[in-house]
Amino acid sequence: MSAPAPELRRLARGGSGNLAGLLFYGAASFFSVVIVTRGLGAREAGAFLIAVAAFSILVRTTQLGADIGMV
Repeated sequence: MSAPAPELRRLARGGSGNLAGLLFYGAASFFSVVIVTRGLGAREAGAFLIAVAAFSILVRTTQLGADIGMV
């Protein structure tokens, strides 16, 4: 069998990098929630996490179509 094409190797390397980043992001998110909930009370942690979620939604909605609008 012949060796895989360089494009296939680059694609596999990029995919594995994306997977590693996704796993790191998931673990960091999980542990940040654990730290926040243990450091704050239930009410304060809930308010903080709602604020983080609202800010994330706001950022994502402001980015909609930004790549097309900047052309």
